[in-house]
Amino acid sequence: MSSPQKNTSATADPVIFAPAFPLPFVFNVEERLQQLRSYLEPGNPMYQPEPQHVNIRAAIKLYKEGKINGLQTVYIMNGKIDRE
Repeated sequence: MSSPQKNTSATADPVIFAPAFPLPFVFNVEERLQQLRSYLEPGNPMYQPEPQHVNIRAAIKLYKEGKINGLQTVYIMNGKIDRE
């Protein structure tokens, strides 16, 4: 009578090493500008309330001037970057 074959490390399939690496985050400023502009349109379901318009317009201006790039976290209050 034969015994069932045992699966040992000698007979197991080899483990293929596939290192994980982060894909670089790609930020498209033009798409972000379109998104921000859409928040100012009353017909848009993502329309933002009037008090936020000053901050949205400030963000649009800052992107255009190259002062923000979308990769760092930035807080805008009353139309200005809040450093705290």
